[in-house]
Amino acid sequence: MARCPFEAPAEQFQYHSTTKDRRLVADPTASGLWARFYDLKDNSVVLATRDSRRVARYEDIPRERRTGYEWYGSWPERLLSKEYPQWKASHPATP
Repeated sequence: MARCPFEAPAEQFQYHSTTKDRRLVADPTASGLWARFYDLKDNSVVLATRDSRRVARYEDIPRERRTGYEWYGSWPERLLSKEYPQWKASHPATP
């Protein structure tokens, strides 16, 4: 999956304005994409509206929240590809 911004009518919200919208698209060439929040009971992605109503799909989040908040990103990429291997190499397993 990849986040894909696209042009949309200009809109002013309370905390930001935008001329874009976002959607998730299948992309086999995309690097890892992680959700910001996961449900610890079943590892499902937690998405919500501003009034804390949980929704099932990214497109169910109002545009104001899709464009004003980073629900998905590549945050763990550096940790997994560089930092963890370095840490692991400097902390060998003990018998």
